[in-house]
Amino acid sequence: EFGWKLVMGDVFRAPSSSMHLCVQVGTGIQILLCTLVTMLFAALGFLSPASRGALLSTLLGLYIILSGIAGYSAVFINGMISQSHTKWAAAAMRTSLYFPGVIVLTLTFLNILLHKTATAGAIPLKAYFMILGLWGLVSIPLCLFGGYIASKQTIP
Repeated sequence: EFGWKLVMGDVFRAPSSSMHLCVQVGTGIQILLCTLVTMLFAALGFLSPASRGALLSTLLGLYIILSGIAGYSAVFINGMISQSHTKWAAAAMRTSLYFPGVIVLTLTFLNILLHKTATAGAIPLKAYFMILGLWGLVSIPLCLFGGYIASKQTIP
């Protein structure tokens, strides 16, 4: 009982950078659900190894669709930690930009290197801009919509 009294104040204190925690938890939930649903589709036989690119297309499509759940969970957890939904838009926007932004920057850098060396492994510009369009026109608004829905929920 003595040890508990020493750490009791630290256990229930909000983390110093709770926004980053909420963004990472929201993105983690999105990636986990995306992986589980893709594995379920593959186990049920919807994704055949014979069809090239089906697994990657399913992963990308599910990641975009599940961005609403990422925004919802990040804003909801942020509301639980801070006891208010005043920064719901910042939490949802960071959730929609942080992880995909790092991936897009890495993809851009590697694609530029592959174009410079004239290899066949580079992503065509049409496909690259299609991915950027899906991210900007579908994923980000879905994440903001999920965050908006979470901001209207009562804080437990």
